[in-house]
Amino acid sequence: MSSPQERYKRNSKTISLEEQQVMAGTTITVIGCGGLGGFIIEGLARSGVGTLRLVDFDTFDVSNLNRQLFATEHTIGASKLKEAVHRVQAVNSTVQIEAINAKADLDNLPQLVQGSHLVIDAVDSIEVKIWLEQICNKMNIPLIYGAIGGKYGQMAVSLPGKPVVATLYQNGQKHGIEKELGNPYYTPCVIGGMMVKLALDVLFDADYETGGFYFIDLDSYMINFISTKGDEV
Repeated sequence: MSSPQERYKRNSKTISLEEQQVMAGTTITVIGCGGLGGFIIEGLARSGVGTLRLVDFDTFDVSNLNRQLFATEHTIGASKLKEAVHRVQAVNSTVQIEAINAKADLDNLPQLVQGSHLVIDAVDSIEVKIWLEQICNKMNIPLIYGAIGGKYGQMAVSLPGKPVVATLYQNGQKHGIEKELGNPYYTPCVIGGMMVKLALDVLFDADYETGGFYFIDLDSYMINFISTKGDEV
């Protein structure tokens, strides 16, 4: 087993020793182990997060092969949660894993996120996204929101008193744009990586925007922050 200094030496010019230690003492809950979730989980495990609480109930199907990191021809029909656990164990055995096979809903979300330093939204249900924000805001837990569709992605930090998700979906949308545009490989890959960066910024108390969301257009390679302060419900 390599030493932490050896394992994370390529972090050291960007992530300080103190920040590395913060990560090591952190519990992050990721709701969803599929498209976005797979790249987020991989990034957090490789970066050195101490404890990952992973939540999912679904299994892989053939349509996941084009983009989901843990989907292979050998894992079709397998539990996304179990494959995520196997991957983390293979990548970084020092990470503590709390695996929860459950479908997130309004009743179980408080228990699912309890004790987390940070929660990351990697679900595709708008209803669950809204519930998750409500619960995290109520429990004073920072939430990293994310959504993807086609060549586009968006992400945000939701904090108590500064909700974002409820504002974005205040018109009662039932489905995101991925239902129309699908998702190629590079979209969850890029947005998932950016969500990891945003999560670390929150943990390290670095600079990031609140009161709106980052919109990423991979067609034009543009990132814009769009305020929602004037649209709050």
